[in-house]
Amino acid sequence: MQMYNGCRTFLNGKYLAYCLNGEIHLVHRDQAEKMLGRKLKKEEVVHHKDRNKMNNDIDNLMVFRTTADHTKYHNGCDIDCDSEGVYYAIDDGIKKICPICGEKTTKAGSLCHTCYVNSIRSFRKVSYPSKDELFEDISSMTYSAVASKYGVTHTTIRRWCKSYHIDVKSRTHLLSYETLSTNIKHKTLRSIATEYGITVETVRYWLQEYGIAMPKKHTVICKETQKSYDSPAYAARDVYPDKNVDAARVGIRHACKSNREYFGYHWHYAICDESE
Repeated sequence: MQMYNGCRTFLNGKYLAYCLNGEIHLVHRDQAEKMLGRKLKKEEVVHHKDRNKMNNDIDNLMVFRTTADHTKYHNGCDIDCDSEGVYYAIDDGIKKICPICGEKTTKAGSLCHTCYVNSIRSFRKVSYPSKDELFEDISSMTYSAVASKYGVTHTTIRRWCKSYHIDVKSRTHLLSYETLSTNIKHKTLRSIATEYGITVETVRYWLQEYGIAMPKKHTVICKETQKSYDSPAYAARDVYPDKNVDAARVGIRHACKSNREYFGYHWHYAICDESE
């Protein structure tokens, strides 16, 4: 590192600094004070013309009144200086001119909103459906099917519907008796609700309307102790108190599915009615 005022300089963040009498001084602010002939105010900001923060030559420095003036200068605002040589931004409400369309914008970004959205969509890895295409898919398919078609998540489908102002509140017409009776045999209430974009209470309501029996849940049973638990988590806390609950819960669940031993105990599922 170079010397400054007889002291060895070092990097303090992105700027050159030196230590004098136990205090850290920034080189670029010292140089700016020499240029102005006075101490810098706390709110004043030093700018490097060539964007090289290591070049602290006086001819390469500009002093702005505030951080806001400095930011507006970077965003394309015109500037002027006072009698001391301190610069300030001429704020006319225009921070940027879009380099693509040439329109004036008050946004802090480099592009206007329209060009930014178009640029994002041009780099999008998935196909972005039109409003009519999405409405047709939503009306005839489940959320899971639509999400799989476009390679996105359920949340993305809901965001697309919101941006297109598509009403997706009523989707129970997709829950026919045959569909619900088939899904309820191997899916949970929550998974069905997520797939069709409705609530769990709505699924329960249609089960009662169609006269379909409530689904069954699994009770975990330990073969050695013959104790039953409502979930693998409860079993993990009781049988393996010294182990991590999440790890033991996963281990018990896998043991139930594969019919194998997990740390000295054999586990299996016993099915009982959820209404009990």
